[in-house]
Amino acid sequence: MPSIPFDTPILIVGGGPCGLVLALTLAQSGTAFRIIEKEATFHTAQRGTGIQPRSLELFKFLGVLLDIWEGSRLTKYSAIYKMPEGREIATLIDIAPYGDPTPDVPFRTHRNIGQCHTEEILREHLAKYNVSLKRGTELISFSQDGEGITAEVIHRVGDKEETKAIRAQYLVDAGGARSVIRKQLGIPFVGETKEAMRMISTDIQVTGISAERWHQWGDQSSKVVRLISTEYPGFFTLMVGGKDADFATLATSHEALLKFVYEVTNRSPDELQFGETRSFSEFRPNIRLADRYSEGHVFLVGDAAHLNLAWKLSLVVKHHAPPSLLDSYNAERRPVAKDVLSMSSEFMKKTLAFKAGDNPTFAQRPKTLHQLGVNYRFSELVIDEQSPDRTSNTVSAAYRPEDPSVLRAGDRAPDAPGLVPVQLAFGDTNNNVKVKLGETSTTLFDTFKPVRHTALVFVGGMDLVDVTETVKVLRAAPEGTVHVVFVLPKDDTTPGALSGISLSGGVEVLIDVENHAHTFYPPATHGFPVVIVRPDGFVGAVVNGKEGVLRYLHVVFGDHLSL
Repeated sequence: MPSIPFDTPILIVGGGPCGLVLALTLAQSGTAFRIIEKEATFHTAQRGTGIQPRSLELFKFLGVLLDIWEGSRLTKYSAIYKMPEGREIATLIDIAPYGDPTPDVPFRTHRNIGQCHTEEILREHLAKYNVSLKRGTELISFSQDGEGITAEVIHRVGDKEETKAIRAQYLVDAGGARSVIRKQLGIPFVGETKEAMRMISTDIQVTGISAERWHQWGDQSSKVVRLISTEYPGFFTLMVGGKDADFATLATSHEALLKFVYEVTNRSPDELQFGETRSFSEFRPNIRLADRYSEGHVFLVGDAAHLNLAWKLSLVVKHHAPPSLLDSYNAERRPVAKDVLSMSSEFMKKTLAFKAGDNPTFAQRPKTLHQLGVNYRFSELVIDEQSPDRTSNTVSAAYRPEDPSVLRAGDRAPDAPGLVPVQLAFGDTNNNVKVKLGETSTTLFDTFKPVRHTALVFVGGMDLVDVTETVKVLRAAPEGTVHVVFVLPKDDTTPGALSGISLSGGVEVLIDVENHAHTFYPPATHGFPVVIVRPDGFVGAVVNGKEGVLRYLHVVFGDHLSL
């Protein structure tokens, strides 16, 4: 039976942050795809506003961090008022206590930006690649076979509807908890919905109160009002709820909502004024975990999982890697999702249960929420010649405490500033190297990209033959998939060891002037001179030369190497 032609290699369903980041990553890598969203208009709700440090790092790799940073704000404190008067601050919580950056971790605190604003920024960057989100297009069913999927979608414009089929190799579900795709696959969504934490949320213009902090009156055990400042001047996210709240009335009457606010806060309309409303929604925390995140040609994404999947999909659809590479997505994704869900849900419970007079440290954001300890040490996709015994205690859970003194394959790749670019020329008859140092320094985070691997070759730990052979193996990877960076010790400004190596093919040479790279990466103390960083910013390999490099390349690219 002849194959059915594909309309697109990848169909992304869902135009929220996860779908848009996946789309942007694929666009930057030159991978074809389509992205659809059932809603005809862009939503305006703030929703989840916290951007954690690890997400800031990923935004940097994507090239969108500057816009996210300028469009967001940092709110340090939340005021809990003494009740029933509601005027005196009983507790002031430092909600962002981990703020000091370090050379290896440039972001140590979260930023606040509305989901609607994040989506707007991502759409603007996506448009630079002549890609747009197809709105008003809803997937209603799909089928899959051994080659791909066929999705039935309805496109709505006004009162008109058009039904058509889209044939794709892979389907990515970025539609969230109410996913039609997950339900059709029959993938259990195990957990619970916290009805006791039910809240009504609206983004509303407020005057008469400081936007420099968040505010809370009452608590979840009776009635509670929260005002969360946003990046839009004068606008707050108003959240109301509690055990004694009449949700049936609050959800249908704006007047009843404001009456509830004045009653709980003990403020008068002369003191606290409300104006334009931009959104309205109900919120019930879902503490749920999908039983699996892939089935056949279909993948489910959420949180930061989009980058874990994007680079693998790109390599497979370009025929740079075998389809079996995609098996690692679920194997890596679910343990991380389980650990992060557990941590975030525990913090949510503490936050919603917080009362005036409680210890303020009780409601501080724990350091674990920064997600800097997420790792894939347990993955079969990583190669670590420092600790080859995978049954030892070097194989950890998906989230571990930060420990900058030990870097293993599978860990988050640390940053390293103070790297000075080097230009090399082979000009004289003896083929001696002429060195010209760059005028400005760079960082490893400026080098990492979500569309390629970055191979850090610590040349000071290798002889000329080792360097030459290792580079030869790295260049066996499909074109454009591995960027080679030579990292030289800080006192090596005349890299004569490079004189016999052809640096054609985009090899980058950096002098580690401030010694950060040699401090944070294994070669500093362990003598392993090659660290390969994956496109998602995690260490894929820590190896001692060409044999280890070749092992890793085979794991990722299979037989798609030019050896």
